[in-house]
Amino acid sequence: MKPLSIIEASSEAGAGTRGSSLGPEAVYLESLRRKSGLFNQVEWVKSQQFNHEINPENGQDCTRNWRPISKSVHASYQLIKSNLEAQKRTLILSGDHSNAVAGISALSDHQNSDQIGLVWIDAHADLHSPFTTPSGNVHGMPLAAMLNEDNLSKKCNEPDAEESLFWEEIKKLGDGTLGKIKAEHIVFIAIRDLEAPEWDLIKAHNIKYFEPKDILELGIEEVIKQAKDHLKHLKQWYVSFDVDSVDPSISMGTGTPVALGLTREEAFACTSSFFNDEKTGLFEISEINPLLDEQNKMAGFAHDLIGHMLK
Repeated sequence: MKPLSIIEASSEAGAGTRGSSLGPEAVYLESLRRKSGLFNQVEWVKSQQFNHEINPENGQDCTRNWRPISKSVHASYQLIKSNLEAQKRTLILSGDHSNAVAGISALSDHQNSDQIGLVWIDAHADLHSPFTTPSGNVHGMPLAAMLNEDNLSKKCNEPDAEESLFWEEIKKLGDGTLGKIKAEHIVFIAIRDLEAPEWDLIKAHNIKYFEPKDILELGIEEVIKQAKDHLKHLKQWYVSFDVDSVDPSISMGTGTPVALGLTREEAFACTSSFFNDEKTGLFEISEINPLLDEQNKMAGFAHDLIGHMLK
């Protein structure tokens, strides 16, 4: 097994609440507190972030804080691309989920969009565009950007010229191509909090998904098997684990907790299976927010999760 390289992409500019930029460091500090040595032999590189440019009064309704987001994903893209070229085993610890644009774009450009799959383990589908977003928070938009999907039939917003330019820019991050991932190459696991425009896209594109009731009925091992079978013909996968995929009984240390999430055991089984699959080219853990937590529970959970993945 290749040694692990961690890329810390701690931008939180795409989130609706502050604090997720502290998530990766909180996990690292948890390892020090426990004296676990989990990251002792791990290369840990920090991508440049621009959280100091976040301005809650920026007046942008459709893509809030787009300037620091744009700078951050460009910086992360370059680091992730370098790791892929060096064939490093890479774990991305990100602040908010808008950072996924960098990793998906890098893997797509590295392999070709026809050859990559996406496993999105999350309470949310993150399929909004600036034209449909109810919040303007870009962490709800990365997959729409990667699909080159504006969803104009459900349009309820009118982005201004700068917001529209930003949106087109991140859709083409990297080599300039549009459509970094194909809808038929996506699998959602644990989604349960979506708006109507997102469900419309899932149904229109026939995207494979597993809700809590499916996981309860089938069992997590069968869900994992079906997800892998759906993507087995592809060369590499991008796997993203948003910690809000787990049930809030584990921890409230994330910006958008939603009931009926994965149990600790289900999360461990899911992440370990995908992380250790030879098809997984990049693995991301996102949205840990210590400022919304009690006694660092979510960082402790993420520490244990990573430890289990590395066994």
